[in-house]
Amino acid sequence: MGINEFIAIQKDKIGHRNYSDMAKVIGVPADFLLRLSKTESKEEMKQINIENLEKVAKYFCITIDELINAKILNTQEINDCNTHFINDECTDMNILLNELIYKVNNEGIRFNGIEMNKESKQIFIDSLDVVKKLVESKL
Repeated sequence: MGINEFIAIQKDKIGHRNYSDMAKVIGVPADFLLRLSKTESKEEMKQINIENLEKVAKYFCITIDELINAKILNTQEINDCNTHFINDECTDMNILLNELIYKVNNEGIRFNGIEMNKESKQIFIDSLDVVKKLVESKL
């Protein structure tokens, strides 16, 4: 399986409508993920942004090497890590924050039982992005 097939399969399994939605959750530009989904050879990988590639690998709980070489033998482990349900088993803070952002953008969210308006949702998302950057900078 190539990286392009892996990305396409995971997009469908996780339930993203398109690469743009998936890219938002992962935290990479949509054009990067779309390009990655069309990458068919390791030669094409030489032009890939390594920081974005690292974010994609982290999202799927695999190494960059596993992602590039498509050494994923058990995709069930990946699905268990990213099912778009926050549960007690998920301990990766980045995944949890991305899940919250995804839910706010796509499913609506309530605060103390009251539906958040568009401005409140954006403030919440911006706050989560700041938290992510602060944590990443201190790691």
